[in-house]
Amino acid sequence: DAGCLYQHYHSDLGRTAVLGEPSQKQLRLYKAMWAGTREAVAYVKPGVLACEVYDLAMEVAREAGIPNFRRHHCGHGQGLEGYEPPLIAPDDRTPLQPDMVLNIETPYNEVGFGGMIIEETIVVTESGCEQITSIESSLCVV
Repeated sequence: DAGCLYQHYHSDLGRTAVLGEPSQKQLRLYKAMWAGTREAVAYVKPGVLACEVYDLAMEVAREAGIPNFRRHHCGHGQGLEGYEPPLIAPDDRTPLQPDMVLNIETPYNEVGFGGMIIEETIVVTESGCEQITSIESSLCVV
């Protein structure tokens, strides 16, 4: 999970790498996170509530292989601060609007196992969204 500052604007990006061939558990978790993130990104458009994006990301990740998955949020606004409203969370009823910059993420952390993350930066457009991260999001095997 990394970012930078450019002309007062913050960035945020998350990717995951494993050393050696991934275990079945790592593959299952990563595929579920990826599915939740992909579906949430595809769902973003003006008028959708932040909590609806959260609900979809969680539902898809659970169905795809992490049945007890729980997160307090699945993304946030991005801009002059690294963490801005809206929060993609169960209680944030902010309607998404064109030109909002958001990070959509479904990180997984487990004590004794470790953590994995996929975090995409998108801009809400008039008809949906545009992903502005261009770094490959597949699981990197080192």
